[in-house]
Amino acid sequence: MAKPVVLIVEDERPIATLLAKLVEGCGADTAVAYNGSEALRWMMDRRPDLVLLDLIMPLVSGEEVLEQMASDPHLATVPVIVITTRDMMPETAHREHLFIQKPFAPAEVRQHVCKALKLTPPAN
Repeated sequence: MAKPVVLIVEDERPIATLLAKLVEGCGADTAVAYNGSEALRWMMDRRPDLVLLDLIMPLVSGEEVLEQMASDPHLATVPVIVITTRDMMPETAHREHLFIQKPFAPAEVRQHVCKALKLTPPAN
């Protein structure tokens, strides 16, 4: 059985690296896109099982990524966890998207990722 794949869309490399470690700790594989344009190109080729999405990014914003995902039947049902410094969800975000504000607690992110993927979180 293939591991689930989480697409991390984050322009700050240290945060992307931390998120990748948290996701991998749940037993999932990761792919990283450093801007919204790169994320959308990646999703044209492969449907992720979950997206961790920053809203404030260069080239194509996270809000635009959400809009594109919502309008694409192939991507509209992909769960999204928004992780951003913004204090409000954009109107384009669906209510079912989880919103985590930066700075975040790593254990909280890991717990939500594992839950979204229906995987058992690590014991520590």
